[in-house]
Amino acid sequence: DHRDLHSFPTRRSSDLPAPRAPRPRPRCPQIGGLRVFEGVPSPVLSRIEKEASPRYFRKGCTIIDKGEHVEDDSLYFILRGEAKCQIMGMQTRMLKAGDCIGIHRFLDLPAEASHAEIVALESCDILALRKSSIADALEDDRYEDDMIPFKNAKRVLGGGDILDAFGFAIGEGAKF
Repeated sequence: DHRDLHSFPTRRSSDLPAPRAPRPRPRCPQIGGLRVFEGVPSPVLSRIEKEASPRYFRKGCTIIDKGEHVEDDSLYFILRGEAKCQIMGMQTRMLKAGDCIGIHRFLDLPAEASHAEIVALESCDILALRKSSIADALEDDRYEDDMIPFKNAKRVLGGGDILDAFGFAIGEGAKF
């Protein structure tokens, strides 16, 4: 019979596998979300991100070894993955997407070489933010008012006077 040559097996909807829900993609953190960059103008943040260089570390790779600093006093910003900070083999802290490494040297604050090592627990994508990018913005008169919170944060982290809203030291020389 010619109908048998052109017939196809019928499928019922119950025979088909259930459609899978799309796997949610983790949201990539933004450097503007770091407290140290609060209030920094978006053109400056865009420039910092544009001049940043990507780094990739496989699971088990050492990101920063004990006794070392982040190369070129950059700021490592973790975009994806997790890492552990350990001292003498004991885990002291977990780092995840949105965390940063090397903030003190990036801000020109005194920081000795660390006794800890940072090791990737899973594949890590990292942005290395150049210190010169933020230094240029600090010197640019167009951003002088917008950069005041950044300058104050840097001063407080450096152990300077704690300032009131008008920029005057509070108390009897209160220090951080």
